[in-house]
Amino acid sequence: MTQSFAKAASYVDYAYTTAHAMYLKNRKNKMSRDIIPQYLSIQKAVGGAKYANSIAPSWQSLLKKKAKNLFKFFRGSVMESRVFYEEEGKGRCRVWASFFLMGDDLVVGIGGGKKPHVGALAVAEPRPSRDKPGVISSTSSVITLLSHKDDIVAREAADSIARETNRVVTVTAGVHTENATKKEIETLLENSRLVTQKIIKRIKNLT
Repeated sequence: MTQSFAKAASYVDYAYTTAHAMYLKNRKNKMSRDIIPQYLSIQKAVGGAKYANSIAPSWQSLLKKKAKNLFKFFRGSVMESRVFYEEEGKGRCRVWASFFLMGDDLVVGIGGGKKPHVGALAVAEPRPSRDKPGVISSTSSVITLLSHKDDIVAREAADSIARETNRVVTVTAGVHTENATKKEIETLLENSRLVTQKIIKRIKNLT
């Protein structure tokens, strides 16, 4: 029993030490790609936790608490520095998004077409629905640059993401293709919605 706990605890200790060292390296060198060893550290922690199944409940509780702190640290320090990417469509109708966590909140940039740019900025905050108890709704505000119509993409994305992830979200959007046909405009809007759904799925998988 003592040997099992020692082995499990050693895995978690190693995972935490390695994760913390890599985080400090990332912060110093600003190299977010160096987080890969931290994933390996977490895997070792999970592997170590398996040994805890056969040990005393009080020791299991201590080990799980330590592992929980590790995961909390990992989420808070590493995920904030990781930039995610999603895209939908091709050519003139391609739409992409890059996004990252800022604490519990989310920052999103959506671009597309042949001339991605900053056309509108939307901020959405989740809130309880006034009409449907138990349902999350959202309140949003939008700033649109002169002669741009990107507020449609920015507001829709911000509201959807805020409702589905229960996070405060800011979305900068700029999707443009010269002399776009009506069909291309519809495709760009649809691809923007599909990218938004991919963002929601990715963020939900993190929690």
